[in-house]
Amino acid sequence: MGKNALEAVRWIKQAERDLGMAKTALKSRYFEHACFLSQQAAEKALKGLLYGKGFRSIPTHSVKDLYLDAKREFRDLKEMGREAIFLDKQYVPTRYPDSFDSGSPFEYFTEEDAKKCVGCAGLILSEAKRLSPK
Repeated sequence: MGKNALEAVRWIKQAERDLGMAKTALKSRYFEHACFLSQQAAEKALKGLLYGKGFRSIPTHSVKDLYLDAKREFRDLKEMGREAIFLDKQYVPTRYPDSFDSGSPFEYFTEEDAKKCVGCAGLILSEAKRLSPK
């Protein structure tokens, strides 16, 4: 296995762990954490896919931008633009109290939000695994 394929595997494996922890956070009712970890899982899954394709440096944290890069590289990548954008919206407000005029993130994110995030990340990870080097 080449260096890029090994790098892809590292990122995909961490994406799997992040998604696993997102599911644990969901079950434990830490909804804001489930949302953030879902965003992280999707970001890492797509970075793994791109590293496997030969990318050397991927500085962005935007799931949407990573998805668009992957879509250019993999013509048969499923349509997941909406999922990518939804997950990007979780990146900052799930972590910082000053994202809201009052209260803290845990008071704003719901079980429904967390379930949607886990589902979006699961779809993206599944596609990354399907298309990444074996």
